[in-house]
Amino acid sequence: MIIQGKPELGLQKHQQAAYQSVQNAYETKNKASVVLPTGCGKSFIALQLMEDNKDKRILFMAPTNAIRNQMYNYIAKYIVGEEPSSNRPAKMIADEYFSNFRIMLYPALLRVTDDQIERLNADIIIMDELHRTGADRWGEKVNTLLEQNPNAKILGLTATPDRMDDKNVIDELFEGNIDYELTLVDALREEIVKAPTYVKCDYALGEYLEGIRTAISNCNDEQEKKGLQIKYDKMRRIVDQADGIPELLAKNIKKKDGKYIIFCKDKAHMDELIDKAKEWFSSIDDNPEIYSVYSGEGYTEKDNKKSIENFKNSKSDHLKLLFSIEMLNEGLHLEDISGVIMTRTTDSRIIYLQQLGRALSSDTSREKTIVFDLVNNYLKNNLDVEINRKTNRTHHRSEDSIDGHEEDIQGRIKDIDIFRIQGETKEFLELLNEVQEIIDRNSYLTNARAIKEWIEQSGGTKPPSSISENKEEKRLGTALSTIRQNLIKPYMRLETEEERENFRKKYPEIDEIIEIIEEIDKNNISPYLSNARAIREWIEKSGGTKPPSSKSKNEEEKRLGRALGAIRYKLIKSYKILETEEERENFRKKHPEIDEIIEIIEEIDKNNMSPYLSNARAIKEWIEKSGGKKPPNSKSKNEEEKRLGTALSDIRQRLIKPYKILETEEEREEFRKKHPEIDEVLNIISELDMQYGTQKQKELAILIRQDLEKRKALQEARKLEQDYEHQLSNKIGEITNNTQNQGVNYDE
Repeated sequence: MIIQGKPELGLQKHQQAAYQSVQNAYETKNKASVVLPTGCGKSFIALQLMEDNKDKRILFMAPTNAIRNQMYNYIAKYIVGEEPSSNRPAKMIADEYFSNFRIMLYPALLRVTDDQIERLNADIIIMDELHRTGADRWGEKVNTLLEQNPNAKILGLTATPDRMDDKNVIDELFEGNIDYELTLVDALREEIVKAPTYVKCDYALGEYLEGIRTAISNCNDEQEKKGLQIKYDKMRRIVDQADGIPELLAKNIKKKDGKYIIFCKDKAHMDELIDKAKEWFSSIDDNPEIYSVYSGEGYTEKDNKKSIENFKNSKSDHLKLLFSIEMLNEGLHLEDISGVIMTRTTDSRIIYLQQLGRALSSDTSREKTIVFDLVNNYLKNNLDVEINRKTNRTHHRSEDSIDGHEEDIQGRIKDIDIFRIQGETKEFLELLNEVQEIIDRNSYLTNARAIKEWIEQSGGTKPPSSISENKEEKRLGTALSTIRQNLIKPYMRLETEEERENFRKKYPEIDEIIEIIEEIDKNNISPYLSNARAIREWIEKSGGTKPPSSKSKNEEEKRLGRALGAIRYKLIKSYKILETEEERENFRKKHPEIDEIIEIIEEIDKNNMSPYLSNARAIKEWIEKSGGKKPPNSKSKNEEEKRLGTALSDIRQRLIKPYKILETEEEREEFRKKHPEIDEVLNIISELDMQYGTQKQKELAILIRQDLEKRKALQEARKLEQDYEHQLSNKIGEITNNTQNQGVNYDE
């Protein structure tokens, strides 16, 4: 299809610089990564690359349907120059313009085989929201995608390369190289994005005051106590004089026919806020337009798409409110937004920046937007730039200065008033931070003793929860988390005795606090952690490396073997399949022992690795490091290559050959029990043979891979069947309980 009058993309200066950095990177390698803050138009870098390579095979990876649909719309609008319609949807326009273009969702990788991935055969792979590639569920499939397309040019785009699980996708996929990076602080300083008006809710800060008052009363230093009381009284006056939410909205919303996104915690919370909408906004508009989007029960993709379109296209004189749970956090850009209203608390900097980003745009001609932070997320997610990365990386932009703003020797920008928060708001924030720091230092021991006393009085061993509905338990649970994060964790990280001694001078109570927390943890150890430690101890005492078997005739070994299975399936697997950082964060709150357990199990698995699997992995790694030219040779003069070459022959003769000559599935199943590593070894060696083997070896490798795929499909089918039977059993149990409770007589 020939398009007349096709528009130019018109990249802005920072986008041009980023795109040029991508082109420069492609001169020496096939991977390029760009980190741009939300609102700075990452998608336009991808659009320009697509336009310059329109006749090539392009694969665009997206995390959600919403972002996929947005990209189709961008292609139609900014590349083709055609407004999508019901007769000619955006996907049709994009498909007509590009000869070979495909958008695929990251979760869809789970449903395709490695062979199907290979057949994607892309020249260019664009990975949007790059941090999503670190998810355990499809992270391995992403690696397979890149391995199967070794000649493709890769472009990674993200605003947040550092995930909450401490993974950094730039490190993992791009060898730590950032080809162009612009931080949010840079973007605001250089006026690439217009800073919104930031309104926080002082009234909601009242919840902090009781804890501060209690801590002050327990302060032993009278002079310090007096100074804190003066500051507390000032904070109290600010809270007492603060506006409520309706007054706060009425005072600050100037655009009374504007469009506002309201971020909610969950479905119940969203329903509650929708009911409150008329009360909150009554003095602005007594009949606001209400829209909602949610990726859960009762909301289809079609419903959500329609809500977003109606919200975007509405031209009425009424206030327009779009209530959202998760869906608009990431990537999806809505134009003409007047502001956002945060009503869900979050400790996640990623989620905070994503929500904030809906109010940011590199289109500085737009009217200034407004952010209402009704739950004071800014307290937990300050916006100091994080320039000093954990690993060394190359950047297009200098880390020494930004437009003449010098930084300290560590490369960290000092605190800046990023949104120009003025007056009482700024003063309150500074005051709260100062007071909280002093109070925390003086209240650690008081709170530790109070937590210990609370546990003793409760008659149990479980420590207080920060999410409890009981006010006192919630306070102590929050205090316990603070002690762990702000005191014990920094102390444990210190490497030298001198550093620890200096820390003790500042916190002389540290030893007693550690003793209290260790006692709490010892008494409250979860069955999972208790069993994990017992399994490790059992292995050490047995003098071997093999973990306990659930089929052993020895009762203790049998018990520990079953416990190991429960840990793998009920705890670790449940954690690994979680997709979002928020889900993992909530899981850790319920299972704070998860990190130690994973470390123990990984250590057990590493020590129990068979020589065959260890050597197969070493052979694969050797080939990759040598540039992938050939497998190791047992006759080489190089000792390491010779050892691996001999190991390769050993694997073929002593493991694979005995396995392949087995005739029945029963025989093979028995072999697998003795050699549970067989599938991974077969996968590695067949991959090697497909590339370097003789014709006979290649034919055998094809058969092996087909067999592995069939086995994998069969295992997944069995798992689905088991899950279904489990759900059905639970449902029958619920129905039985309900009918019994209702006194149903089946004889009648």
